[in-house]
Amino acid sequence: MKFTEKIMNPCARIIFIILAFLNVVSRPLWAVDDTIIAVVNDEIITLHDLRDYLEGIYTQLKLEGRSEEEVRKILTEKEKRGLELLIEDKLIKQKAADLGLIVREQAIDDRIKQIKKGYKSDEEFTFALTSNGYNLTDLREKVRAQLFASYVIDNEIKAKILVSPQEVTEFYDQNKGTLSTPEKITVDSICLTYTPADKKDAKKKAEEAAKLILEKEDFKKIAQTYSNAPAITDELQKGQLLPAVENKIFNLNVGETSLVIETDNAFYIFKVLDKTPGHIPPLEEVKSEIYDRIFQEKFRQSYQAFIEKLKKTAYVEIKK
Repeated sequence: MKFTEKIMNPCARIIFIILAFLNVVSRPLWAVDDTIIAVVNDEIITLHDLRDYLEGIYTQLKLEGRSEEEVRKILTEKEKRGLELLIEDKLIKQKAADLGLIVREQAIDDRIKQIKKGYKSDEEFTFALTSNGYNLTDLREKVRAQLFASYVIDNEIKAKILVSPQEVTEFYDQNKGTLSTPEKITVDSICLTYTPADKKDAKKKAEEAAKLILEKEDFKKIAQTYSNAPAITDELQKGQLLPAVENKIFNLNVGETSLVIETDNAFYIFKVLDKTPGHIPPLEEVKSEIYDRIFQEKFRQSYQAFIEKLKKTAYVEIKK
């Protein structure tokens, strides 16, 4: 068998058709077109199929109660790789048929029950379904197809992935920096913004405020009197601030106040209210997180290799 890929022109054409979704919030609409755009073994894929595939993803996401932002983000990515993903979907379904996999009706019922939990009543669920142009039979078929794909992925990929304790330990030793919690401080501050015309006056006021702080005047009262902009009164962690500011305030102890610190457009005085030292968690504390990271990376690689293997043993042609 052979795998021929002529993807640039058809993809550009397809993306032009489906990008209309990005400008609407309601259910997307594409013109029905039975032009054949790809062949996967003995099955053809038309523009109509691609429209239905993306439209089905949209409906599924909406029924699951995803936000508009989530739906847009997921669909934008799906649209970019629409034909490629549909071909992969066809190959996985064909693999499920070759393996003789069966989806139990109870499994479909359970998945639909999960979806229904996102709705206040059966009536609300039915309304959401019908308003997107679907009925319960359509949804059951969509769920059946998804379960077929997940069974193939579980049996042919996930079940074959192993993550050893040694791999977890090695990852921990090599990535302590990314697993650590950075040092944090909670601050109050006085902020005097300036323009080139009034910089001298702002600096003078900042120095007056600093002098009052040295004389043990109440910091909050001084801030109320001298600040001309919202102050920074929050928990900060290393890496969030300009190095010139960060180096000065992270070296202060709790209760201590900085000297006047100049930035490009303001003078600041900081008071440290609390400090939390950086923390490297012990292996036991992050073992599950590390396992998941390694597993997901292995899954990504294995899935890609699995799809490439299916393509090599299949006839896949993308039409011009």
